[in-house]
Amino acid sequence: MENEAYKNSQLDPYLKNSILGTAKLAGITAILSIAGTIVAAITSLSKPKSTAAKEGFGDSAIFNFEGSSIFSVMISLIINGLLFYYLFRFSKMSRRAVQNDHNHLLASGFYSLAAYFRIVSILLILSSVLIALAALGMAAGKTFN
Repeated sequence: MENEAYKNSQLDPYLKNSILGTAKLAGITAILSIAGTIVAAITSLSKPKSTAAKEGFGDSAIFNFEGSSIFSVMISLIINGLLFYYLFRFSKMSRRAVQNDHNHLLASGFYSLAAYFRIVSILLILSSVLIALAALGMAAGKTFN
């Protein structure tokens, strides 16, 4: 009984326009995000790394790394590729679902959007914890010096 009501439910025109606008904006955002990531990865890997070390009795060693390591670039590409996949999938599925009045496809699109926000939340929590640990480490280092 509930399944029949779900299948036959119609969205009002205002909601359809809102979903279509959000889906289009999400698609544009996903494409710009992955394009920026690819450009950043190419420029990061194409820069020569310069290491200037200065050593002496009173001098500390100074290292200057202008580019990122291959490992950090690959991690960035993987994370941004995953985010692109879920956001673009939401965009495509939602647009197709609204245009064809297909509620199951719309639900799948919203599941993709939920997965996108779960990943972003996990990354936000992880980066906050790492920043807090770094701040604690710096504070502990200053107390013992």
